[in-house]
Amino acid sequence: MYNHKERTLSTRLMETQHHHHDIPTATLHLHVDPENCLEATVLHGSVHQVRHMADQITSQTGVKYGKLHVIPLSKPPVHSHE
Repeated sequence: MYNHKERTLSTRLMETQHHHHDIPTATLHLHVDPENCLEATVLHGSVHQVRHMADQITSQTGVKYGKLHVIPLSKPPVHSHE
Protein backbone atom coordinates (compact mmCIF):
# COMPACT_ATOMS: atom_id res chain seq x y z
CA MET A 1 0.00 0.00 0.00
CA TYR A 2 1.43 3.36 -0.92
CA ASN A 3 0.55 7.01 -1.27
CA HIS A 4 0.42 7.65 -5.00
CA LYS A 5 0.87 11.38 -4.36
CA GLU A 6 4.39 10.74 -3.00
CA ARG A 7 6.67 12.45 -5.47
CA THR A 8 8.28 10.03 -7.96
CA LEU A 9 7.28 6.93 -5.96
CA SER A 10 5.40 5.27 -8.82
CA THR A 11 8.41 5.82 -11.07
CA ARG A 12 10.82 4.43 -8.47
CA LEU A 13 8.67 1.34 -7.95
CA MET A 14 8.49 0.73 -11.70
CA GLU A 15 12.26 1.25 -12.04
CA THR A 16 12.83 -1.34 -9.29
CA GLN A 17 10.76 -3.87 -11.24
CA HIS A 18 12.61 -3.08 -14.47
CA HIS A 19 15.97 -3.37 -12.70
CA HIS A 20 14.95 -6.89 -11.60
CA HIS A 21 13.26 -7.69 -14.92
CA ASP A 22 13.74 -11.45 -14.54
CA ILE A 23 11.92 -11.74 -11.17
CA PRO A 24 8.44 -10.08 -11.45
CA THR A 25 5.89 -12.18 -13.33
CA ALA A 26 2.66 -10.24 -12.70
CA THR A 27 1.48 -7.12 -10.90
CA LEU A 28 -2.02 -6.15 -9.79
CA HIS A 29 -2.60 -2.43 -9.17
CA LEU A 30 -5.69 -1.15 -7.33
CA HIS A 31 -6.81 2.39 -6.52
CA VAL A 32 -7.97 2.07 -2.89
CA ASP A 33 -9.00 5.69 -2.31
CA PRO A 34 -8.03 9.16 -3.62
CA GLU A 35 -4.58 8.95 -2.00
CA ASN A 36 -3.66 5.26 -1.78
CA CYS A 37 -2.86 2.47 -4.19
CA LEU A 38 -2.35 -1.20 -3.48
CA GLU A 39 0.01 -3.30 -5.55
CA ALA A 40 0.48 -7.05 -5.36
CA THR A 41 3.38 -8.46 -7.35
CA VAL A 42 4.10 -12.13 -8.00
CA LEU A 43 7.84 -12.77 -8.03
CA HIS A 44 9.72 -15.84 -9.22
CA GLY A 45 13.33 -16.39 -8.31
CA SER A 46 15.63 -17.52 -5.54
CA VAL A 47 14.62 -16.62 -1.99
CA HIS A 48 17.58 -14.22 -1.84
CA GLN A 49 16.52 -12.44 -5.07
CA VAL A 50 12.88 -12.21 -4.03
CA ARG A 51 13.67 -10.92 -0.52
CA HIS A 52 16.12 -8.37 -1.93
CA MET A 53 13.55 -6.99 -4.36
CA ALA A 54 10.80 -6.95 -1.72
CA ASP A 55 13.12 -5.03 0.63
CA GLN A 56 13.88 -2.49 -2.10
CA ILE A 57 10.15 -1.94 -2.69
CA THR A 58 8.99 -1.76 0.93
CA SER A 59 11.82 0.55 2.01
CA GLN A 60 10.82 3.29 -0.46
CA THR A 61 9.62 6.55 1.09
CA GLY A 62 5.84 6.66 0.68
CA VAL A 63 5.25 2.91 0.96
CA LYS A 64 2.90 2.59 3.91
CA TYR A 65 2.68 -1.18 4.17
CA GLY A 66 4.47 -4.07 2.54
CA LYS A 67 4.53 -7.78 3.27
CA LEU A 68 6.41 -10.62 1.60
CA HIS A 69 4.80 -14.04 1.46
CA VAL A 70 7.21 -16.76 0.32
CA ILE A 71 5.62 -19.86 -1.15
CA PRO A 72 8.18 -22.60 -1.82
CA LEU A 73 7.88 -24.65 -4.98
CA SER A 74 8.52 -28.36 -4.78
CA LYS A 75 10.08 -28.35 -8.24
CA PRO A 76 10.91 -25.67 -10.82
CA PRO A 77 7.88 -24.69 -12.92
CA VAL A 78 7.74 -25.93 -16.47
CA HIS A 79 6.58 -23.41 -19.03
CA SER A 80 5.41 -24.88 -22.30
CA HIS A 81 2.91 -23.94 -24.97
CA GLU A 82 2.78 -27.37 -26.52
